[in-house]
Amino acid sequence: MNHRFICQRIRFGTLLAFYTKYQIMEEAMEQNKLLKRISELESINDQLISELRFLDTLLRKIGFEEGLKTLKFAAQEILEQDTSSKEE
Repeated sequence: MNHRFICQRIRFGTLLAFYTKYQIMEEAMEQNKLLKRISELESINDQLISELRFLDTLLRKIGFEEGLKTLKFAAQEILEQDTSSKEE
């Protein structure tokens, strides 16, 4: 075999190995970014659930029998009444 050909093959193999390692490192970094983002979103979700539960409890205390569900129903009725009164 030609000496130059062998050297080129070795360099190609080295470059290929380096590129493969680089890809693996990039994928690992991307996975870490995604895991961090998932953690952030889970935290935000927990906060929002906590706020909704608190709001639901407050609404029940001031007379909305089923909390948020009753408030949504009441708001929809008011909007429907406003729409029908504007049409008349």
